[in-house]
Amino acid sequence: MGSSVPVDAVSDLILLILHANSRKHGRSSLAGTTRLQKLLFLLTQSPVYRGLLEEKAVPEVEFEPYKMGPFTPDLYRAVDLLANFNPPLVVARPAERAGPDQTELHRYLEDVDLERATATSARPATYALSDVGSRLAAQLWDASPSALHTAVTSIVNDYAALPLRELLRLVYSQYPEMTERSEIKVDLGMP
Repeated sequence: MGSSVPVDAVSDLILLILHANSRKHGRSSLAGTTRLQKLLFLLTQSPVYRGLLEEKAVPEVEFEPYKMGPFTPDLYRAVDLLANFNPPLVVARPAERAGPDQTELHRYLEDVDLERATATSARPATYALSDVGSRLAAQLWDASPSALHTAVTSIVNDYAALPLRELLRLVYSQYPEMTERSEIKVDLGMP
């Protein structure tokens, strides 16, 4: 493999996260907008990512405190771009009520309005790579910096399968400055 290409958009990061999830769990989908938002946040906070940012090999992603912790509207724009590409690279489906994590998520939905930045993102979805998206994500993976592979793989392996409540607690405890506008701190048992 020759030199790597920079990953220069949030949409690229989403493709890489879904690709790494596929490599780890044998599926290219992730359940929930909030989960994807927090994985993206944790990735951008990692020391490896910060180093790549200094090298201008990855995009700067601005997060702000919001209803459920760290939030960037860039995620919604990137998902819309990927889902509306012709052919679509990512398929966003309404989350199903199967499994304990989804049951917990739907209980949250009844209490808290999840980060509704756009009309199309009103409810959490399951995000999956399309066949074309899967091939493109694999090519992007092969062409991107190997240090980024390490960071993305670590985030996906450590956090993607956590129950949503546990993932939120972890983010809240590690990044309390991102919880100042949170509407669920008390529900999570956080100070």
